[in-house]
Amino acid sequence: MARNTISVVRVYGAGILLRNLQAMNSEIAGVREIRDDIEYIHRMRVASRRLRAGLDVFRNWLPGKQADQWIRGVRSITQALGAARDADVQIEHLKGIYKELDQGAEKPGVHRLLVRMIQQRQALHVKVLKTLNRFEKSGIGTAMVVSLEGDASLRNVINMESLLLYRLAHRSVSRGLKQFLSYETYIPIPEEKEKLHAMRIAAKRLRYTLEIFSELFEDGLKSHLQVLRKIQDMLGSIHDDDVWIDWLPGFMEEERQRTYEYYGVFGPFRKLRPGLEYFLNQCQDDREKTYNKFVNEWNNWKDQNAWEALRTAVQVPASLIPAVPDEVEDEHDFLPPMAKVEE
Repeated sequence: MARNTISVVRVYGAGILLRNLQAMNSEIAGVREIRDDIEYIHRMRVASRRLRAGLDVFRNWLPGKQADQWIRGVRSITQALGAARDADVQIEHLKGIYKELDQGAEKPGVHRLLVRMIQQRQALHVKVLKTLNRFEKSGIGTAMVVSLEGDASLRNVINMESLLLYRLAHRSVSRGLKQFLSYETYIPIPEEKEKLHAMRIAAKRLRYTLEIFSELFEDGLKSHLQVLRKIQDMLGSIHDDDVWIDWLPGFMEEERQRTYEYYGVFGPFRKLRPGLEYFLNQCQDDREKTYNKFVNEWNNWKDQNAWEALRTAVQVPASLIPAVPDEVEDEHDFLPPMAKVEE
């Protein structure tokens, strides 16, 4: 009985992993080219993150040494794509601001910042290509497909009503929720930038975990996924502003020094300062507004018992709970160690 149950988890997990691996691989050709459509890299990055989340959840049902190699390989992809995607988002944001500016004193500074970000993005593309080449040369992607296809093909001929599968879902979500809520104490403290950023990452990991198991539960956990996505977006916006706020003063000084090295005087930098200061002030204002909105929304979700509702939504169905407890009682029997929260 236990052996068959574990096979169900392996089959279910193989289907999830193969789907996200295929989604990731389908974007490689688009990512290799520098083009106006920045969604290739966004979709590939999201697929790689979903794949990472799945590898963490189903690690105990994967070949031991191979699992570690797969996780390292996919992590390298996620990290390389992350820096490029962040630059894409920053560039698009700056393009929007530049377009809205009148022909005034602010425009030269914003334009200079945009030029520097585009230059940085071009350098990051080289790193992305090197990482993709290493990944493809390693054969990890091919090995994953070969290993997963057989189990995934059994999905339609095996009953997914497995106690262990639902228990894995419940405990994976509960553990992710616990980690996510561990940052709640920092919400009233707007200066806790790193903790709020970590909370965003924990929300993202929890959302991916819900997505992995969503088809097992009523309505696909849609309302809970929507809440987590909203949290992720707001905390992401706060983090983006924090990055700009921390980085811009140093950038301004670097541009001031570049001006001197090129012209021999600091005077021409005066044309850039108004735009750079304007953008910095805008980031500070946006950060404050988004933070206040997040705090209000958080209090509303607490009043609605959103997190208790999520715990209830992923409970193991009563019909699957045996009258006599089976031999798998400890989560460490089938859950891998909690992965480090990382970008």
